[in-house]
Amino acid sequence: MDARKVDTKFDDGMFDSILVDAPCSGLGLLRRKPEIRYDKTVADINRLSEIQLQILNAVSSKVKTGGTITYSTCTIVKQENQDVIAKFISENPNFEISKTKTDKNLNPDSDMVQIYPDDYDSDGFFVCSLTRKS
Repeated sequence: MDARKVDTKFDDGMFDSILVDAPCSGLGLLRRKPEIRYDKTVADINRLSEIQLQILNAVSSKVKTGGTITYSTCTIVKQENQDVIAKFISENPNFEISKTKTDKNLNPDSDMVQIYPDDYDSDGFFVCSLTRKS
């Protein structure tokens, strides 16, 4: 289903945790799919950023107080990652960024995980955990 329409299926406060694997430009996959660079425009990134924020806003009421939303993309573009999170936090003061824990202790100096394709000879990803305070 379109995650922006979760109100039609789920009650508020129903989940302990929610994973948002957001639709994105996929620019973190450039190493394996170099043709992606020719398919994406600034307008695409702006449109996707709006959809990503709409999804976060839609699911935010579905997670319980103390619960977590994990936001993930396979892009390396700040507008789809850190900017979306910053806007969400500014519009939803009942959420805070919490440390994203990984088995490999990735990005130990940051609450968010940003992986670039050259970091581990892998794809690029972004992950951020958001905890509902109230």
